[in-house]
Amino acid sequence: MTVGFVLIKVEPGHEFWIYRKLTDVTSVKEVYPLFGEYDFIVKIVAENFEIIGNILSNKIRTISGVKDTETLAEMNTFNVWIKPSYGLHKTFSFNSFYSMGINYTLKHLIWLYC
Repeated sequence: MTVGFVLIKVEPGHEFWIYRKLTDVTSVKEVYPLFGEYDFIVKIVAENFEIIGNILSNKIRTISGVKDTETLAEMNTFNVWIKPSYGLHKTFSFNSFYSMGINYTLKHLIWLYC
């Protein structure tokens, strides 16, 4: 299965109606309202990226009141061995995500999670 996260901006006053519409989309597994630049983050789970793209284009962007979207797509999973000096003696799994200019390296992920 492939996972995609979509950040959504909506027209003021349409939040509740769009939230209900998003929860009706079959591949949408989670919807969270946000404060800040975006109004929602949506988790989509599908067989592949093509299906996620179709859901985004045909079911989410066509909802009246949706102004803008930004998609973050799962790229891969890798294991990181945390050095004993950090007090952690096990391997952790992290997913790396890429979104229009945001690409976390292994160094950044270790810094974020330690």
